[in-house]
Amino acid sequence: MAEAGDTVFVAGGIYTESSMWIDKPISLEGPTDQSAVLTGTFLMLDGIHWGKVSGFYINTSIQLNIQGSSNILIRNNTVKVPFSYGILISGSSDVTLINNLMINNASSGVLVQNSSSITLINNTITNNPEGVNI
Repeated sequence: MAEAGDTVFVAGGIYTESSMWIDKPISLEGPTDQSAVLTGTFLMLDGIHWGKVSGFYINTSIQLNIQGSSNILIRNNTVKVPFSYGILISGSSDVTLINNLMINNASSGVLVQNSSSITLINNTITNNPEGVNI
């Protein structure tokens, strides 16, 4: 089990989880080629005050949710959620999205609710009904 401040390296492969709930400050890192594929319901960063998710292909009904968190970095991921939004940022601050691809989501590529200091740098948001919804 990861402890606060740990970096968890995930090897390439398909990981099917009903949900992944991160409630401590960790760095979750997949391979640079995004060969680590997350499928399932959602990936939640909840109430943490530092964290990073990098190098994943997030597919099917999984959603990347950032809730009540701060100082979060989401980098070099592909997010494809044909049943909902790609990334939800809710009640959070100081969240940075860099070099992500949000494609073919059923709703917004990025949905921001009740949050502040959200930075998007060099992301591609394509083939979604809405791009960034604030």
